[in-house]
Amino acid sequence: MIISRAIGPVPVDIIEKETLESTLKVTKLPVEFGADITDHAYREPRRIVLEGVIGGSLTRSSAGRVEAVAGWQALKQLQESRIPFTLISGLDVHQNILIEKLTADRDKDWSRVLKFTAECTEIIIVSSAYVNGVGQNAPAGGQAKGMSSSKLASGEAALKGSPDVIRGDTASSVASTSATTATGRSNSSILADVLGI
Repeated sequence: MIISRAIGPVPVDIIEKETLESTLKVTKLPVEFGADITDHAYREPRRIVLEGVIGGSLTRSSAGRVEAVAGWQALKQLQESRIPFTLISGLDVHQNILIEKLTADRDKDWSRVLKFTAECTEIIIVSSAYVNGVGQNAPAGGQAKGMSSSKLASGEAALKGSPDVIRGDTASSVASTSATTATGRSNSSILADVLGI
């Protein structure tokens, strides 16, 4: 069994519930007499809905609140970055995932931690098509992959397509909060503002 307590690079204390949805779309063509004709089927993007909690415990008010605020900000930044990430659920490893909807539930029972719902969707990345033009030879495989961005941006080639843009999983690194560097002092100051320290 695969177990992970993270949504992309964001650690999660508890996953209360996960819902995985995989749908196959069967196309139908109505005819005058008889049943609909089915000539094609395709898989729709998979959806994963996670209900989780970020924050130490219900009794540690200040520590739980700091973790809740930091967790909410991290989830929002991951969503707004629009960079696909890998999500490990209890049943599968999901590639090229984006957070489509993020909801936080706040009430008297959940005031010291972050109780959230993240609705995630798989994105399907395809290559751009390329058509032969006057004075241009299509690269092997009929794709624009082999062409440089300067060649694609000029003249007739610009109308034909562009190479794949796949950011994939970006490597995350720990932000410096060292007081000896300008970047560290700036990060430390921002973190203190966000957390109200």
